[in-house]
Amino acid sequence: MFFNALAIALSAWMLVKHGRRALLFFFPGLVRVRGDAAAPPRTTAQAELGDQLRALGFERLGARDERGPLRGLDLASDGWANPADGAYADVFSVRPRGGPGPLFYFLSAFDDGALVLTANHPRLAQHAAAVQAGGLPGASLEATWRAHQLAVQRFAGPHGAPRAGGLGERAEVARRWYRGPGRAELRRMFGMSVVSALVALLLFAGTVHLLVRGLAHPG
Repeated sequence: MFFNALAIALSAWMLVKHGRRALLFFFPGLVRVRGDAAAPPRTTAQAELGDQLRALGFERLGARDERGPLRGLDLASDGWANPADGAYADVFSVRPRGGPGPLFYFLSAFDDGALVLTANHPRLAQHAAAVQAGGLPGASLEATWRAHQLAVQRFAGPHGAPRAGGLGERAEVARRWYRGPGRAELRRMFGMSVVSALVALLLFAGTVHLLVRGLAHPG
């Protein structure tokens, strides 16, 4: 009885831990996007990189969060926009291993739905007619920005000029990302969570069945 109860508790914990991520594997649209224009940068590193972004023509939008159910995904960043160049920048509070500064990426959205994303950390490389995404691990802000501008220039021919607005527009671009190319990233990130959640479900169901059968037929 004790070991059955322990197995049920363990499998339930595993199911919650991995199931919340497995949900995003199948339903990436469950990611909730929020922004707060009044919230200050969360870390000194974000504030310092913000000064460099401002020198590149960016304006601070505020704090941003992208979260899945039960925080299966929990991304907190400092959001910036460059309306003149049609680009957004997100700066996270995490420092890459051995890197000189926090994680960040640039994102440009076009009116026809095309997207270009360039990060200073590993990202799933995607190259198609309507998306170009990838990372330059350890690259400086200036080098990442130059690479992003080159990619945007290549996309501007068939897609027109990108646009960048306020927090509301930034949130809609994030939702577009998760409905489109972001799905592939989430599936790569959380594929093992699906397997773990299925194992936990089978363990939970099997243990409950044994426990109920034991209670129904004691001895």
